[in-house]
Amino acid sequence: LAAHGRPVLLARLSCSMLCVTIFIDLPIQFRCSGRRPGTPPIWLKGLTMLSVFCSPPRYTQGKNATAMLGAEMAGLGLNGPALIVGGRSPIRLLTDVWKRTFADAGIAYAVHEFGGECSLAEIERIKHVAQQTKSQVIVGAGGGKVLDAARAAAADLSLPVVNCPTVASSDAPCSALSVIYSEAGVVEV
Repeated sequence: LAAHGRPVLLARLSCSMLCVTIFIDLPIQFRCSGRRPGTPPIWLKGLTMLSVFCSPPRYTQGKNATAMLGAEMAGLGLNGPALIVGGRSPIRLLTDVWKRTFADAGIAYAVHEFGGECSLAEIERIKHVAQQTKSQVIVGAGGGKVLDAARAAAADLSLPVVNCPTVASSDAPCSALSVIYSEAGVVEV
């Protein structure tokens, strides 16, 4: 779908965020962009859209913030076990830091290497590992797709999620939405 010419992506809303709803009556137009080739666009005019602002209840940043991850989580009552969903680079670069911070906080954890796309299949894989390891919190460590997949899996399991972004250009750490892709990397519409 497209609203005012901007894409509206298939997404899941996570309720583990602090949400403030702002009611704004905006007439909008939606156009179906996922239609079959050769079919005309579908326009829905005059709908009213609600704007919702969601954000994490706690936001921490700073040099060596990952070294404080265990203490931050324990301070929020997130005592694990934790499942870390990480991309290859965060796993390679942060494994020793995770060992120290979670040991210092007394939090047991397991690591799941992210499969590359925030797809329904990857979300199911994460959920399966979280259930096998009896995880009580899911930690996403990586870029936007990693965080989106971790958030979606946590929401499906009614677990809290902790976002540890490694890419500054993504708004995924503070988003309540997870954009869902196919296994081939195409946005699911």
